[in-house]
Amino acid sequence: MEDAEQSFTLQVSISDHGYYTTVSARGALDRVSAPVFTAHVDAAWEWSDGPRLVLDLSGVTFCDFDGVAALASIARRLRDHDRGRVILTGVDGQLQRMLRRTGLITRFERRDSVEQAGEDLLDRSRSRGQMAMPGWSGTPPPSGLDRS
Repeated sequence: MEDAEQSFTLQVSISDHGYYTTVSARGALDRVSAPVFTAHVDAAWEWSDGPRLVLDLSGVTFCDFDGVAALASIARRLRDHDRGRVILTGVDGQLQRMLRRTGLITRFERRDSVEQAGEDLLDRSRSRGQMAMPGWSGTPPPSGLDRS
């Protein structure tokens, strides 16, 4: 029974890479965990210049419509702000089918890996004459959020 419970939890972490921020999710992105995922993305959005975010979904084992709704809200926020970039990595299997069915797959940039997304973000920053961000501004993360 313990294994079944673990498979339905979501672990989310935030990593600063200087010129972009990664939000990594591991586990089920569902009705219970979608608000946790959204809180981490919101925090990273505030910390990241632009924002320049990579959402690493390679560890997502299950995604229901609440998880898709969380991703849709991120896509709307990106569209409404008309700036920044959000790149999805690790989208395959059931999650990819859900995003295709809903049409969300076309609302995000996608890359095969976090490293590939990071290189693309850095290359574009350099080509536009922007300097890499210096990292965390010193503002502590909201309590309860995991920042690597």
